[in-house]
Amino acid sequence: NTVNDEEIQIPGYILERSDRNRKGGGVACYIKSDISYNVINTFSDEIENIFVDIMLPKTKPILVGVVYRPPDKSDFIQIFSEAISNSVNFDNQEVYILGDFNINVLDNSSISKLYTETCSLHGLKQIIESHTRITEHTSTLIDHILTNSVEHISQSGVLEIGLSDHQAIFCTRKTQKQKYHKHK
Repeated sequence: NTVNDEEIQIPGYILERSDRNRKGGGVACYIKSDISYNVINTFSDEIENIFVDIMLPKTKPILVGVVYRPPDKSDFIQIFSEAISNSVNFDNQEVYILGDFNINVLDNSSISKLYTETCSLHGLKQIIESHTRITEHTSTLIDHILTNSVEHISQSGVLEIGLSDHQAIFCTRKTQKQKYHKHK
């Protein structure tokens, strides 16, 4: 809360943020100002998150979430799974969850296996394949994009932007072009 919205505002976008109650951090989501959305406040009070339903013309609402898991939050996967199970319409809508999960899906650890199994249980696939945090001594894939709609993704990946030791992750959702000069 020591950072004003004006300091991190991006022209043409609406900022939704959820600041951490302890030192620094939190999560934020930028939504293009011409896109309608509703903030979902019922996902979980126990993990850092922002969830919104994106309202596009002629589609069901698309659920987009931003999540952060502190490295020492050992009960995260259980809380995350329960929040998904308790979410209204989660299984009936297109879902994208992005964030720093601090779980390296490239290793074979027990937490990585449990995380992958939990995602699979909820019909979610992790689509980022390259290292997202690179230091002098390590390369890990801890920043993820989860979706239940891989068929709607045209591209995804990692961008090196040099602002931190984390790379930026992205995905692009396919859109249908309007068909002109066609019979209705």
